[in-house]
Amino acid sequence: MAIVLGSFDNYSAAYEAVINLKNLGLTAQQISLVSQCVDEVDVEYGNEFNLINDTEENLVEGVSPSQGEFGEFAALIEKGTIMNIPELGATMIFGALTNEVDGASSERMIGALVQHGFHHDIAEKIEDEVKAGKIIIAVEKKDLNQATEILKNQGASISIY
Repeated sequence: MAIVLGSFDNYSAAYEAVINLKNLGLTAQQISLVSQCVDEVDVEYGNEFNLINDTEENLVEGVSPSQGEFGEFAALIEKGTIMNIPELGATMIFGALTNEVDGASSERMIGALVQHGFHHDIAEKIEDEVKAGKIIIAVEKKDLNQATEILKNQGASISIY
């Protein structure tokens, strides 16, 4: 299965891209999102759960779209969490990656990305992009043409693996 990676400078463009990907029929198992929590509401919501280290806890359940960026993405992607990753701070993780990140550390996030199919160097690049404030969306699909166009149309920098 091929993976397209979109790196976004702003939340609104990433949010619109996820809406369009969902309208294309993609599921939470095909879309992953990683971003630092910059909205104070998101950080507070994560703090309610002590910025959990156990991603088995699905924070999407019970959150409303009015609860910050996390809530808005949660309304679109059925599985997600907020983790305190020391190198990144409070970090939102949605979709298929939620199942693979098994603890709050940058090394574990990189490990999850590698397990998910990214080469280690690319996983480190993703981490660097998140550190720089980018919102990363990864899409897994046999035919990436439409997903790639959606990400491009919303202004993402694109990489295909």
